[in-house]
Amino acid sequence: MLPCYLTSSDQKAIPVRPLTAAELEGFCQSAGAGVADWVSSTNFTAKPGKLCLIPGSNGRLEQVLFGVDDHDDFWALGALPNVLPKGVYSLTLESAQDAFRSHLAWGLGAYRFSAYRKQIRILIRP
Repeated sequence: MLPCYLTSSDQKAIPVRPLTAAELEGFCQSAGAGVADWVSSTNFTAKPGKLCLIPGSNGRLEQVLFGVDDHDDFWALGALPNVLPKGVYSLTLESAQDAFRSHLAWGLGAYRFSAYRKQIRILIRP
């Protein structure tokens, strides 16, 4: 298995949720007032390619929102390994086909020629 994928981990995986601008309001209503306030205060509008890192009550990263144009643009998720903080992540996706394509994009985005450089460890759990 490639080093950017895990099948299990002692760490809790941080969920990454791709959202379109049209889905953002519904997400905020269902997520609760604290998350909605955080999203509003960070001016996250689900613009494609933009992130919203949401902390939990302990101050640690609890979830990540990622703006996409539409869910068919799975290649956009390939940028995540380069911009997320070091950690273990899981993608919140709608279907098995979305999961396959998004994990492919993640793996290609995480690839680094590391013969002469140290490998950066940002992992995803399928």
